Amino acid sequence: MQVEQVSLPSFFVLGQMGRGPAGEGPRWIAPLWERANNRFDEIAHLAARDEQGNLTGLWGAMSDVEGNFLPWRGEGLYLAGCQAKADTLPPEGWTLWHIPAQRYLVVACTQQSYGEVFTAMLKEELPSRGRTLAGAVHERFHPGREGLELWFPIEREE
Repeated sequence: MQVEQVSLPSFFVLGQMGRGPAGEGPRWIAPLWERANNRFDEIAHLAARDEQGNLTGLWGAMSDVEGNFLPWRGEGLYLAGCQAKADTLPPEGWTLWHIPAQRYLVVACTQQSYGEVFTAMLKEELPSRGRTLAGAVHERFHPGREGLELWFPIEREE
């Protein structure tokens, strides 16, 4: 398992938000992605893009139910969407989150290895580095590529 440490400045995610039990994520998160994908044309012009015009990333952003971007406890919030421009005003039916600047441990996985990688990061990798989880874990998907990355926050940056 290859783990990279990354500092990421604050950024915005525009998407479809839901709330549900932590242990039942796949049941209530999959419909959020379906809704976001089906309605993407409504927000495509607000998506952040690189110099070549490609989306900078699709994010499954997570937060505690109070909206403090802390780890889930029993239930949590999930935002299925894309990285958005800083001056974005969310259209009707869409939610915009401002993710704080943080230092992360980032690891790639597949849908099949997700649970195993997630557990290994929490129980082995973070402790072996003398780190604890400083916030909710986020998922990043790269358009046109297989798999995803898990972003484990280890330190908030100002």
